[in-house]
Amino acid sequence: MKVTQIAIRNWRNFKDADVELQDRTFIVGANASGKSNFLDIFRFLRDLASSSGGGLQKAIKDRGGMKKVRSLAASVLSRG
Repeated sequence: MKVTQIAIRNWRNFKDADVELQDRTFIVGANASGKSNFLDIFRFLRDLASSSGGGLQKAIKDRGGMKKVRSLAASVLSRG
């Protein structure tokens, strides 16, 4: 299987993004611009599919809980 596009909604510092992936994709940007958070999406998906178990709850717990994963913009929007 080859991932060619990823849609990101309310993940850490990403409010809303659609990214097309090529055979080789370079991630560049200033410090604190979201490069590590973008890569963590793939680690999160790996953790969800892990054969060792745990699933969604473990994957979120490993990242410090839902408040750490959810976009700051999403929490502001939900307060209203």
